[in-house]
Amino acid sequence: MKLSKKAIKEFREIYLEENGIELEEEKAEIKALSFLMVIKIIYKPVPETS
Repeated sequence: MKLSKKAIKEFREIYLEENGIELEEEKAEIKALSFLMVIKIIYKPVPETS
């Protein structure tokens, strides 16, 4: 999976705001992709009951 430059930029801005640490673009992309993988693993839609 590849993130857009805009998505990476937004992640870097949020990360800086929340953690006070400025990430290099490559490191930000790695962290953002890791975060998305965790969300994908733990998020499961609730099945509708009939």
